[in-house]
Amino acid sequence: MAFLYQQKVKRMEADQLRWVCTTSGLFEVRSYYRMLSSQHSTNFPSEEYLAKSSSSQGCFFHLAGGSRAGESVNHLMLHCEYAQELWSMIICMFGISWVMPHSTYALLYCWRRKGPAHLIWNAIPSCLMWLLWRERNQRAFEDSEQHSAELKLILLRTLMEWIAAVSRLSFPSVFAFIDDCL
Repeated sequence: MAFLYQQKVKRMEADQLRWVCTTSGLFEVRSYYRMLSSQHSTNFPSEEYLAKSSSSQGCFFHLAGGSRAGESVNHLMLHCEYAQELWSMIICMFGISWVMPHSTYALLYCWRRKGPAHLIWNAIPSCLMWLLWRERNQRAFEDSEQHSAELKLILLRTLMEWIAAVSRLSFPSVFAFIDDCL
């Protein structure tokens, strides 16, 4: 809304649609993405969102209908090479045996654990999928990509920051956070 309020109305000119985030004046998804991503310096929008999106009821990625040719939410979030590497790291970190479900809905349905002791566990799907979605958008709209090793570090750091934002838990380092997960 702040963006709209900053615009000046020229009373003597006829109304026209013009997107000021591009030189052509035409709307482009890429320019809208850049505008939105430049307004937020944090990796996470709000504490409220974590509580809502971490539930087994669903995830915001189920609402994301737009995808590139050949992409599906299940492929992007669970089965592509990068998703598999991140999920494998998490599963190994917690020392469990796991067979990846065929869909994000099935994953979210069986992932949730009850109780405050499972705060980190319950936040993992939302955090990991958020990271994958951001990476997908960076590749699609900014022509840049992270190496899988960098994505793993970003995942751990982001998960640690999210947990600190919604709880009284704090960790002096990523290593301390990993130790707490074991």
